[in-house]
Amino acid sequence: MEVEHIGDAAECGASATEPSQQKQQTTNDTENSGVKEGLTELKAHLARIRAAVKYVRGSPQREQRFKKCGDGGVGM
Repeated sequence: MEVEHIGDAAECGASATEPSQQKQQTTNDTENSGVKEGLTELKAHLARIRAAVKYVRGSPQREQRFKKCGDGGVGM
């Protein structure tokens, strides 16, 4: 079936996407899934950091000891 106009292709159910565009779309989909996987992993790390901060701030003694570690005072 030969299509003269893109509008005709849409009406006939044919894809108006060029093969190079399809390849680019596949590449983009693959990259997006990799980014999503990385963000999922990052969220887990951030949750652990937030929990640690919450723990340290939960007690004045722990917060004081943490601040001393930053100053080179007490080692953990």
